[in-house]
Amino acid sequence: MNGEYEHDAGGMPSAEIAEESVICCFMRYPQRFIAQAAAEGIDKECFYKLRPLYIEVIAYAAAHPTHEEIDIALFTQALELSGMLARVGGPAAIASSIMHGPVHHHWTPYCDQLREAKARRIAIEASRVISGAYTADEALQAVLGASEALKKAIQPPSRSKSGKQSASEFVSQWKAEFEMAGDSIPGMPTGYEEIDAISGGMRAGELWIVCAKSTRGKSVMMLQIAAEAIKRGETVAIFSLEMMASVVTGRLISVIGSVQYGAITQPKTSNKHDRAAMKRGIEEIAESRVWIDDTPNQTMAHIEAECQRIKDITGGLNLIVIDYMQIVKGEKRHGESREQEVARISMAGKQMAKKFGIPVLSASQLNGAGEVRESKSLEQDADTLLFIADDGVKIGKMRNGKRDSIIRLFLHGDTQKFLNYQPQL
Repeated sequence: MNGEYEHDAGGMPSAEIAEESVICCFMRYPQRFIAQAAAEGIDKECFYKLRPLYIEVIAYAAAHPTHEEIDIALFTQALELSGMLARVGGPAAIASSIMHGPVHHHWTPYCDQLREAKARRIAIEASRVISGAYTADEALQAVLGASEALKKAIQPPSRSKSGKQSASEFVSQWKAEFEMAGDSIPGMPTGYEEIDAISGGMRAGELWIVCAKSTRGKSVMMLQIAAEAIKRGETVAIFSLEMMASVVTGRLISVIGSVQYGAITQPKTSNKHDRAAMKRGIEEIAESRVWIDDTPNQTMAHIEAECQRIKDITGGLNLIVIDYMQIVKGEKRHGESREQEVARISMAGKQMAKKFGIPVLSASQLNGAGEVRESKSLEQDADTLLFIADDGVKIGKMRNGKRDSIIRLFLHGDTQKFLNYQPQL
């Protein structure tokens, strides 16, 4: 109860008294406490010295679901017959646990101690893995993995919210959206009025995917949406796996400064008006809160880590743009197909949106038949799918709005913008 921890020869901490006490609760009240432990995230990794005993108690209780209390004599006999008695520490270990008496009144602090000891062991093991990593990527994976494991170990799983809590949260959110000034929309504006009117904007935790065949304007549309956020002073993180940061910056300057794109890509064709507009765009980008990462072969772990760094530096993050999902470097597992690999990348994008509580905007290549390439998971995970077609932009999926609408937006090559009229050929 004092939070003191023992250490074995390898330096690993354990909370033996808490382990014995929780196992005592399992033995005396298996129907109540085993289920409660699972709900609170107490698993075999929370036990160290008495882990074998924990495993056997759980297995015995599962085999005798109607027993209100575990019969110690029968339990000991069953372990002896299975050859596991010595493995759990013998009759002495069982007796030591059961002799703790009715400790259920201190259940919560004992569970806290078990989680704390587990977290300490995770940290120690992670430090060993990090120090022995051969590459920086391996070290980063170990850091991110340990960070998530530590969060789960220290904090019990999220509990269900009561109807009263859920209703209160809904009312608060609804009132906030209702009371917005003027004609503001609930989410982040895309800059395309018709899309915003249907969707209410890009909301926190949403994954938006722009779909098109090659060279149809996926990057253009994403950067145009990013430029709209940049002009409003939002913090935007752009991860470009195809283009150099200078090219991305040029496209943003073209959109923000209303500069003919040819004046940027072919400087000698620019005139005085172009250069003045370009100067305004450059100044706005220089003073903005945009961050551009053009590191090649990025993984979703790299992207998440960089987003966290940007958020820590700036104090906030409002939009993540990934150009684009299918060229993010996967961490392919043995025997895994490309479809499964892309599915994990897609799910990571959705989880990133939820973790940071902001929209994530990305793109997907379409195959010759007009279907999302390599994985259907991109369609399933996305909250909104925008398909760039010859007759405009089709809303293929939208959780907060009407699907299958055709928005009359067309790519204008000279300005590298989507406009609400069809350019004359």
